[in-house]
Amino acid sequence: MEVTNPDGSKRWESTHLVIRDPNSRVAVSQETWDRFAAGNVPGFPAGMKLPQNGTELKLSTVQRANEILTAHSLVDNRLSEIRDTLAGTPFASKIPTSVDFSKPGVETALTRFQKYVSHSNMHGMDIFESLQTMGADKRDPRTGQMQPNSDAKYVETVADQFGGWPVLKALHDKLESDSAAQKTGAEESARIAADPLGQQEKAANITRTRVETARAAEELKQMKELGSLTDPFGVQVGKTASGQVMNRKELDAAQKVFNKDYVESLNVLQKTSMEFNRINSNPNQSGAERVTALLAAVGISGDPLKGKGFRISSPVIDEHAQSRNIWQGAVQKLNTIAGSGGPITSSQINDYTHVALGVVHDAYVTAAQEARRQGLPVDFLPKGQGQRIDPYTVKIYLDAAGGDRAAARNAAQAGGWKF
Repeated sequence: MEVTNPDGSKRWESTHLVIRDPNSRVAVSQETWDRFAAGNVPGFPAGMKLPQNGTELKLSTVQRANEILTAHSLVDNRLSEIRDTLAGTPFASKIPTSVDFSKPGVETALTRFQKYVSHSNMHGMDIFESLQTMGADKRDPRTGQMQPNSDAKYVETVADQFGGWPVLKALHDKLESDSAAQKTGAEESARIAADPLGQQEKAANITRTRVETARAAEELKQMKELGSLTDPFGVQVGKTASGQVMNRKELDAAQKVFNKDYVESLNVLQKTSMEFNRINSNPNQSGAERVTALLAAVGISGDPLKGKGFRISSPVIDEHAQSRNIWQGAVQKLNTIAGSGGPITSSQINDYTHVALGVVHDAYVTAAQEARRQGLPVDFLPKGQGQRIDPYTVKIYLDAAGGDRAAARNAAQAGGWKF
């Protein structure tokens, strides 16, 4: 039968019946016979067909069969308890699925073991401790001397049926650990009940500490992950020029602001540059038409010319006392070229183009320098999409790499350019 321990846990224990007339006859049905047979009770072979009304056996025989069946069930329950307790441990695979009671000595050993389990449970002992008691010497009540226990010879047989001594020791250690944890939890509950406000504040502090510790651990993990992250130039990402190391959240926030301030405007510049190249290479336009088209391209797609785009700030370029629009210098150069007077020449057209390309170059390099300062990846330079790289783009990558040719080449190839 299943009984409840003082700590609230459950266990299975055998019961016994006092028989006044063991030779009296009792009826045994087919169902009872099959139950004994399924439980491997000796004397009750499986497949035996009884008469319609069953058969009669001695009461002592039936009672003995019930005790054996109960003993077998208890062993199965013990195995189940061991499996549940040691689930997820290296010992779980070493626990037998069942016991073969047909092996010599197993039936007797486990039957003799039952009384130690029943007595030990009363004192909170587990199977490991019960077996130790079974194998220990006993004091003779008449002489007071210690004598070998006659049941000690069954100890090894019993231990083997439950997976061996290492499994039983692991079970013992796990139960003790669980019991200690339950005791600690009960004591903590008692302290909270005795001083609810103080204990609640203490619990809140512990919770805050755990949250902060977990947050710090997560940030450290992210920093370690970012420490191995590099951009196409091989430069570490997440570490600013001043040495500050960012976590993932800080990096993402900085990248979002940078994209808005720099990358979005770079896309506009790149389109303008592409338009300049297309116009300048058009053989069907005269010099004047090309200049007009070049200026129109700036007016149409060159928002930076209107003061909305790239700006060089003093933290980046120290020689500038205040921010200055990159296109302002370009406009001055264009005015100088146009102010030469006379017909528009091929040389002037090329000058216009070089000014435009120079503005785009400066914008990309400036953005790359700012990205380095903030610890952000320089992965926004012009993309090749399988095309052969031109000298103008080579210079952008080379200057963004600080003159490092190998780094520039690797980054350009990563950007889809061919050499």
